[in-house]
Amino acid sequence: MTPRDLRLFLILAKVVGKEIKKADDLHRAELLEDEAAADPDDAMAPGERRAVHVRGADGSRVVVGHVRADAAPVTARVVDEEAFTEWVSEVAPDEVVVRVQVRESFTAAVLKQLRHQGKAVDPSTGELVDVPGTELELGDPVIVATPVKGAAEVLEDAHRRGVLPQLAGFMRQIGPGEPPPET
Repeated sequence: MTPRDLRLFLILAKVVGKEIKKADDLHRAELLEDEAAADPDDAMAPGERRAVHVRGADGSRVVVGHVRADAAPVTARVVDEEAFTEWVSEVAPDEVVVRVQVRESFTAAVLKQLRHQGKAVDPSTGELVDVPGTELELGDPVIVATPVKGAAEVLEDAHRRGVLPQLAGFMRQIGPGEPPPET
């Protein structure tokens, strides 16, 4: 692929990916909803697993995968640190630890200076110094693909007119490759 094709591929991936994500979210929600309750086959219950079939070239049903409805995860978190700490102090006082902590705003300011200058200002002297207990890590450059407003419509039209052969290559790239075994 040429660099121009690679750039177009990134925009295609972004636009198609957004559409796939929207459809994915919508269809997942629809599979869990049972508003009408008319057909028990419409919605899936937690713990249920169903095979997905397509018609093969010979007309037979071929399993291409499975869809499973997992139970909703349960999470617990502390939302009022002060109330939680007070409760623990009463019921399990040995579990309460008092510790010295640097104010978050100061830590953020020091780390920002380190990112930009490699050193930070010592507040007592005003000098730029190395900061013990910190390190700088250089990450990898990032390529950002940002479709312009209306890109989906333009790309859809170009595809309809047959002037977007990169889309066929893209679809082959994101395709499943080898067909799954029948079960």
